[in-house]
Amino acid sequence: MLKIIKHLTIFTLLACFASTPADAARRGWEGWMSDQSNEYAIVRNTKLNSSCGSEVKVINTINDKTYFSDSTDAICNIAISGNGKYFGYVHHKYSANEQYKVYERMTGKLILTIPTQAKLSMFSADGDYLAITNYKSWLKIYDVKTGKNVYTHKTKTKVEDLVFSNDGERLYFVDSDNILMWQKQSNTVTSGNNGYKKLKLSIANRFSINQPEGLNFLATKNKIIKLSHTLNVENVFSLKDTYRVIGYSLIKGVDNLAVAMVTMTQDDWRYNRYKVALYDLSSGRMVKNWRTPHKCNQVDTQYSFNDGYFYCNNASIFIEELTDSYTNKQEQIFEQLQIDEINKIKGFVSEIDNPLSAYYPERQAIIPKADNLYLESSIMTLQHAKDRGIESFGTLISYLDNSTLHKDSEKEAVSLVVSFVEKTKRFEHLKAVLGLPQIPNATKNQLIEVVFNYVNSQTNIRNHLLFIQEFPEQKEFIAKSVDEIFDIISKENNIAGYKWFIEKFGSSRHAAAALRAMHAVAYEIADDIDSLEAYNDFIIAYPTAIQVREANDRAYELERSEYVGMLSYFSEEKDARRLLVQSKMLEQSAEDLSSDEKVGYMMVVNRMNDLLKQEFNSTDAALRHLESNEFKSFVRTFKRSMKDLKRQVSRIADNTEDLSSIMKNQSSMMNNHFESAAQDREMASELTKQHRHWERFIGEVGL
Repeated sequence: MLKIIKHLTIFTLLACFASTPADAARRGWEGWMSDQSNEYAIVRNTKLNSSCGSEVKVINTINDKTYFSDSTDAICNIAISGNGKYFGYVHHKYSANEQYKVYERMTGKLILTIPTQAKLSMFSADGDYLAITNYKSWLKIYDVKTGKNVYTHKTKTKVEDLVFSNDGERLYFVDSDNILMWQKQSNTVTSGNNGYKKLKLSIANRFSINQPEGLNFLATKNKIIKLSHTLNVENVFSLKDTYRVIGYSLIKGVDNLAVAMVTMTQDDWRYNRYKVALYDLSSGRMVKNWRTPHKCNQVDTQYSFNDGYFYCNNASIFIEELTDSYTNKQEQIFEQLQIDEINKIKGFVSEIDNPLSAYYPERQAIIPKADNLYLESSIMTLQHAKDRGIESFGTLISYLDNSTLHKDSEKEAVSLVVSFVEKTKRFEHLKAVLGLPQIPNATKNQLIEVVFNYVNSQTNIRNHLLFIQEFPEQKEFIAKSVDEIFDIISKENNIAGYKWFIEKFGSSRHAAAALRAMHAVAYEIADDIDSLEAYNDFIIAYPTAIQVREANDRAYELERSEYVGMLSYFSEEKDARRLLVQSKMLEQSAEDLSSDEKVGYMMVVNRMNDLLKQEFNSTDAALRHLESNEFKSFVRTFKRSMKDLKRQVSRIADNTEDLSSIMKNQSSMMNNHFESAAQDREMASELTKQHRHWERFIGEVGL
């Protein structure tokens, strides 16, 4: 079993074995000490603005039985022997001198009275000896049974700490410069003589730790110091982020030694907070730490730390992992585990297999047995998965995702889920596998390629879109999917299809090609119709198309043949006015559109103005219009629009930018024009057919 070698902490009041009784905590008693078994405790209250109390009692911590009680003006410096046989305290009635009284617990009999101003006191574990000191000037050791003062040590500096060894053969005590050791056999005091001043020991913030095997340690403000048999410094471990050490409990494993210490950082000290940390005494490494929300006063406080409990006045924390009862509990839990309870087994192994267990031999012995059960459970679980086949895919993914299986079984589980993906080629299976850290990246890439090749073999836009949606991080395969989608769209060679592609993939390398192909199809329709209205519709709807110039030239010729004839002056004037009216009507129809949307209209109006200038320049209607402010304003606006249009055409030609914004304007221009202002019914009808064909196509593929 775990061996608790010693636990002690003394600052300004006393040395003590730890654990406070539950009754004391319930009733508000703020100072206490218990024996090594935690069965008996001496407790006192605390007076306001005082380090002492006015009442004291000795109780059984299990059944709350009271063995002894006393009250007076001041009761200080309580102590109890490790075997619970004796207890003592300073009794001070203000009208009389201070006395240190020692009682026998079972009978309540006063067996020793020492007139003294004792500031620190401690019994040996067997209760045979009592050490007391008045801080500065002396330390005395008494034989409790005889009442004899067996040794007196004169001191020049303040005694800050004292502690008996577990066997009672030695007493260690610390002054401002050194650590000293009283040996019962020789009744002499040995003084350490090396390194203490150099270490700058902090007064009131250190305590000594001793083991019967002869290993000795001194804990200072933020260091653990290993001492030789002659009390010389052998090694020093710094305690990281530690400002004060409050309490401790030594823990000895088979081949190692650790100390559980209650410590504070500088901020903790300021706000009276503390934590518990376990340090390995071979390396100084912190094994584990526990933060507690409780506060602990800095001044006039009695501390104790024993068997997993830390108490500071009426605040307490229990760390079950630092107790033998925790080991016993783990043994019981292990015995109840069943092989088919893999999650429980895994949780148990995770809890017990930790660095702390190395200091508990019985606990450490459970680990290989639990690990073997864990492996057997994992093997059985995998066999069940194989028997169920693909139905077990989700369960296996959950096990791998949560690291439920034993590490020696994970490789087989990984092979199983990989084979499932290769067989089903389903997106949800691939996606689940890609999220598993146990699967190598090379294997993941192979699976992605398997699934993509399957998608590609279907020549189906919908499957490619789903692949892109499910695996957005797979840039290489997404680019291949977009290539395949564009090939399918190109085979359909449909205006609505190209429009859909550019809206979806405006940043792809095929966007410009799709836009040019859409323009080509639209121009082919206009060219087949070969009417002025069809060309106007094309120019207005697709002003960025490279075919616009050709469409404009063809429209000019058709418009010229319609308005220009070999007639009289009066007929020419009439044609000029008719042409002018048509251009104004067209211009007005675009008044509510954005500048981008009306650019096609402006190109048609500008062409009509050119015809007016070239063919009707002698008419009054043409002269008045061409000299008007309205015309001059149109020219300025048109020039700006052409500059913007030129930039858009350059962007399309370079294909270096996302064409989504251009396509958005393109769609708006198409929709606005053909829904409400199309000039050629046949052109509008053809475009409607294109849209309906595309709608049928996407319906067939399930988009």
